Amino acid sequence: MTPYPAKLERRETIPGFGEVLLRPVRSDDAPAIERFFARLSPEDVHTRFFSAMPRLSAAHMARLTGIDFDRDMALLLVEPASGEILAVGRLCANPDVEHEEFAITVRTDVKRHSLGEHLMTWLLDYAKGHGTREVFGDILADNRPSLALARKLGFKLGRRIDSPGIVRATLQF
Repeated sequence: MTPYPAKLERRETIPGFGEVLLRPVRSDDAPAIERFFARLSPEDVHTRFFSAMPRLSAAHMARLTGIDFDRDMALLLVEPASGEILAVGRLCANPDVEHEEFAITVRTDVKRHSLGEHLMTWLLDYAKGHGTREVFGDILADNRPSLALARKLGFKLGRRIDSPGIVRATLQF
């Protein structure tokens, strides 16, 4: 199993927001992820998980923090001074490792600062550099900001026949 990729840690400046620390998730991030989750609005939880979740179960937390870096990646945007998580982005590989599903969540109180766009761009750069041929994700049809971001980043959008309220965003490299 690939060790923690410390080489991906770096400070970035997001115009109009300030400095953030970009880094992969670690197994000891569970308390910070719980605090992050607690600061999400019920609407943002539903938008990310497609259901209501009052809290993260232990099993779910283990999946969020126990990353197999050979196959998957989870990047955090962290406020450098406090260590609090601002956003989480994930790539989960299909068995062929050439197709990866993405998910992005930005803390409710820091939205509208382009954090999601920056994090998604860094995830896409990571995917390209690791031989991924396609990145895809499901977005609720009424999630206009995420659909607009997907279009801006070049994703093709299509309705899922099996789930009419969900749009599949696909980007091929």
